[in-house]
Amino acid sequence: MLCITGVGDEPTVHALGLLGDSAPALNAWGRRIIVLDGDAPEGLDNVVRGRDIDGKVRKMLLEGVGHEGNARLPLIAIADSFGRIVFFSEGYNTSLATQLSFTLGAL
Repeated sequence: MLCITGVGDEPTVHALGLLGDSAPALNAWGRRIIVLDGDAPEGLDNVVRGRDIDGKVRKMLLEGVGHEGNARLPLIAIADSFGRIVFFSEGYNTSLATQLSFTLGAL
């Protein structure tokens, strides 16, 4: 899972809170969660933090989902073992935890 965040903005704070709420399922899933440009959600055991200094990762992700124009942060994506993006969320998403639970159950 990849999460590209804004720093301190409400959609990011909300998304990180929902990821923290989903920590039991995400920890049981056992895959790495990469958080770029932000703090790690509370309760997650498998987070790797980094920076997307020049925006290349963001650009590649948006191209991968066919997104044109500017995207609203945070961006959250899950890819399968073949590199196909199977889940993508942009901006404020109140049903993020439910969507993640459904997606993880389908993988």
